[in-house]
Amino acid sequence: MRLCSRRAALLEPSSSRGDAGCGRLKLALSVDLETWDTCSPDDSNTRSIGPGAPYLAAGANGALLMAFANFNVADTDDTDALDPGVWIWVDH
Repeated sequence: MRLCSRRAALLEPSSSRGDAGCGRLKLALSVDLETWDTCSPDDSNTRSIGPGAPYLAAGANGALLMAFANFNVADTDDTDALDPGVWIWVDH
């Protein structure tokens, strides 16, 4: 059995501190616990995500699954905006 060598953390940054410039919900990954790469289901910060109750799970194939509730009701015609509800995002 091969164990995964990546470490992962799920962050829900506060936009009041200015760290939500590339998406509100972030997945941080590291192989050495010193250098971290982050990604987000909203890297461009255009999907109007107001996340809540984030959850992170690892699949048997090594994929990471991020589930979250989107509480934000986007008042926009932007087709990128997520509707309210529960969403699952997979990082391969």
